[in-house]
Amino acid sequence: MASETVLQVRMDKETKDEVESLYRAMGITFASAVRLFAKQSIIEQGLPFLVSQKPVNAAGMLNKYAKKSKRKLEESAYEKGVIEKYKKNN
Repeated sequence: MASETVLQVRMDKETKDEVESLYRAMGITFASAVRLFAKQSIIEQGLPFLVSQKPVNAAGMLNKYAKKSKRKLEESAYEKGVIEKYKKNN
């Protein structure tokens, strides 16, 4: 078995209690959730979720795959396509 180490994290009691209750309802422990987070971070080679200050739509999530020179053009393409489809079907 691989050697183990201890991780200590400081957080306010209210947050800890809420997250422990959440994970308990899901049938796992907070410690198990932290281990899952770590494993998924390794798989993703980064945070396993999007961190942003602005709302992100489907096009925004795919923005990292766009050519830098085309990003401005593609920014609203998804929204425009949905609007056109909606107008056409109504």
